[in-house]
Amino acid sequence: MLPGFLCRVRDAIQWPERLYGARVWVVILAGCLVHLTLGTLYTFGNLAPYIASYIRERSHPTDLHVATTTWIYSLALIGQGTSMFLGGWLVGKIGPRLTTMLGCVIMSLGVFLSYFTIKSSFYLLLLTYGLVFGLGVGIAYIGPLTCAMRWLPKWKGVASGFIVGGFGLGALIFDAVQTAFVNPDNLAPNSLPDQKYFTQPELLDRVPRVFLLLGGTYIVMQFVGSLFIFSPPDDMLEENQEGNQEAPQINDVRDANSKGEQVSAANGNDSDDHPNSEPEEYLGEVEEKWKLLTPEEPEKKSVSDESGRIGRELKRSNRRVQSRDSSVSSRSSRSSQTWTSNIISSVAPLQMLRKPNFYMLWFMFLFNGIAVTFTATLYKVFGLTFITDDHFLAVVGSIASVLNCLGRIVWGLVADATSHKFALVLLSGTMTIFILTFYATSVGGKPMFFIWVCVIFFCIGGNFSLFPTAIGRSFGPKYVSTNYGLLFTSSIISGLLSALLSMVLIGSVEWYGLMFMVSGFSALGFVLALLYRSKRYITLDFNT
Repeated sequence: MLPGFLCRVRDAIQWPERLYGARVWVVILAGCLVHLTLGTLYTFGNLAPYIASYIRERSHPTDLHVATTTWIYSLALIGQGTSMFLGGWLVGKIGPRLTTMLGCVIMSLGVFLSYFTIKSSFYLLLLTYGLVFGLGVGIAYIGPLTCAMRWLPKWKGVASGFIVGGFGLGALIFDAVQTAFVNPDNLAPNSLPDQKYFTQPELLDRVPRVFLLLGGTYIVMQFVGSLFIFSPPDDMLEENQEGNQEAPQINDVRDANSKGEQVSAANGNDSDDHPNSEPEEYLGEVEEKWKLLTPEEPEKKSVSDESGRIGRELKRSNRRVQSRDSSVSSRSSRSSQTWTSNIISSVAPLQMLRKPNFYMLWFMFLFNGIAVTFTATLYKVFGLTFITDDHFLAVVGSIASVLNCLGRIVWGLVADATSHKFALVLLSGTMTIFILTFYATSVGGKPMFFIWVCVIFFCIGGNFSLFPTAIGRSFGPKYVSTNYGLLFTSSIISGLLSALLSMVLIGSVEWYGLMFMVSGFSALGFVLALLYRSKRYITLDFNT
């Protein structure tokens, strides 16, 4: 139940029927506004030198290494990966609006509490700005994303790209806000062997207060955005489903038959309805039934020898089915009024866990996530080793966030125009090359550092656009929020591995060794993307 005030606000924003189209963009913009605050997770790389410097001078432990602060970001990822599944479940129980509000309150509370914990101990800061912050992000993340995909079912990649684009843009605004507040005079850090920290008292005084500024800004933006997040009405959802019918691929049906996956009919399963039918005969009947659903669609001409062979095969199968079983023709005579748009059913979470494609995606997300954590947390720390201009590094982070946002949209368009497998291969390969050569920016200077950071963040954005699309296409739209939450559990492992690698390798093999190791994980993701079989797990449901 909503509180009385929120009920009145909800009723006040009911839209007239003629403005249904505008509601789509209102929901998307509201989701972007919420994700803009959630995406401040990426501002940690900008804030890390300030946090480490403050704790070394005024808190505990006084010998804190800046690389150790990676644990804050890692715990945030662990919290996000743990709670995203819960967020998907809550969307189905209490709706996207209340779920988003709940997550936002938890996240902002973690930011407010960090004002106190940073003064006491680094380990308490791990809980508030790390774990609590991440738990809130995970719960609030799913609601706007699934809403957008429901409003634009034909363009899931673009819809998810726009929403998570807001997540990528968070650093554009708040990197600049943080630096302008904490270091308005562009003070340079003091040098230690292989490390640089700020010791200026006037700068350190402002570090705890920045959490109050950020927390207050977040909660206002989140409340406004959450009010305008709602699922499409049932009648619009049905129209979208009917307009979004996609003929099942013959290879998918063959795979389903060969692997024993369920293919059902409302009047009985295929073994009862067609006890003696061959697979090819059943494929012909499936194709015939689908044609009844879309009689206005002209038959597409084959564009290759293989597709031509399949077309001839289907025609022969159709003739055999029609001559053998007159009951098919009698059912067909009832035309499209007897069939529903519910032909392709979604795969439930427990069923998805039995599919090998899920684990391929899970490990790809894990390996790419290590590169994401490394870049998001340590790009500025690495830059400070040869660049003393703090404002320049803040500008780099802000512009990189724009590329992060654009990457989520562009990679989504690439996936929609080609396939999510092609997009995953291209993304993983690009990320591998640029992380492997990232150390060379210390020689190339500011221009090369700027370009490399922007390209890597462009790929980071695509990472969070392609995987929701892959989950939706492979396993259907109904459970996409919960299924994506299960996929996101890989971030728990990637967060732990990233923190451990940062602590151990920087001290032993230096920056170039760390980058070589991280690029190796990206290369593993690239290999998995090449081996990944882009396939839809479907069940056919013919209602009569």
